[in-house]
Amino acid sequence: MALLVGTLVLASAAPAMARHAPSSAKANKAAVTAAQPAKQGPDLRIGLAAGQGSVTISPAAGKGMAQTETGKSVSLAAGQSYDVRWQNGAFLVGREKLRGEILLIRPSDKSDGGLALDGRRYRGSLELRHRGAGLTAVNIVPVDDYLLSVVPEEMPTDWPAEALKAQSVAARSFALKSRGRHAAEGYDLCTTTHCQLYKGIASEKTASTAAVRATRGEVLTYGGQPIEALFHTDSGGMTESSEDVWVTKLLPDIYSNR
Repeated sequence: MALLVGTLVLASAAPAMARHAPSSAKANKAAVTAAQPAKQGPDLRIGLAAGQGSVTISPAAGKGMAQTETGKSVSLAAGQSYDVRWQNGAFLVGREKLRGEILLIRPSDKSDGGLALDGRRYRGSLELRHRGAGLTAVNIVPVDDYLLSVVPEEMPTDWPAEALKAQSVAARSFALKSRGRHAAEGYDLCTTTHCQLYKGIASEKTASTAAVRATRGEVLTYGGQPIEALFHTDSGGMTESSEDVWVTKLLPDIYSNR
């Protein structure tokens, strides 16, 4: 599921969750460092669905609000479901019509209950856009709230606490490095193994949540930037040099044979 933090810095393994050749490393003189604190965790845009004729939204706890960039809004009752579709240049939220190109749905309080999209709850807010043949749904969520779902999906939560912390740092580093990976589709990351598995609040576990909180702001860096902290489901007992997998050498010579 994950390599230890030190191994993630010093080795490049072919991961199940990243099937492309990562970008080349910078000059050999660039410093390789372990976990570095981030000043502030940014929001990520996670693509939840695309090409949908309609979706169902619901404030899972407390009230919510749906609003377009034109300023018109509609209040959403707690626990009530609303069908949303695009019709004649406007969003239909239940029976309410909101004109605009972007529909933002957010909770009206700070409840951790989140918002539900087609029955699955997510932290943060939801954004709907009409793109191509249907609606694209995006979850806008702080990076550490995103990790609360990712870490237990990528590592068994009965593994040691330190392993879960290492996975948290790796997943955070990968997410920050990969922002904009799906820019053409209107978001940063997808919810599958192409990026990192993400299933919302239902996936969260006590042990992994503690690991994410304990490593808050910690990011693996190379040359002052987050690294593409690749990890795999099963290494078969060994890893491989980056140049033998992707042709490109990713680390300075001093690390290449370790």
